[in-house]
Amino acid sequence: ASQELSHLPDAEVVLLDISTSLEGLLHSLASLKERHPQTEVVLLVPQSEMYFWIEAIHAGAWECLPKPVEETELKAVLLRSINAR
Repeated sequence: ASQELSHLPDAEVVLLDISTSLEGLLHSLASLKERHPQTEVVLLVPQSEMYFWIEAIHAGAWECLPKPVEETELKAVLLRSINAR
C-alpha cells in the first residue's frame, strides 16, 4: 500500500477503496498525511473490517465508510470534506 500511496498526485480529497489486506495501510496513510496535510482521505472498507476505522481516523483519514456504500452517503461525505476547507 505504501508504494501505491506514495505516487498519489496532489488532490483535495483522495478516495481509497480498500479491498485487500489492511496491513501496512495505517503507516502509508500517516505518511501520506505528513507529506500532504491538506489532503482529506476517505476510505471505503469492507463491513467485516470496520473495526479498522478508529485506527484509520487516528492515522489521518477524514472518514471511513463501510462497503457497499450508498451513493448519497458518499456524496455527502465528499461535500463535507470540501466544505470544511
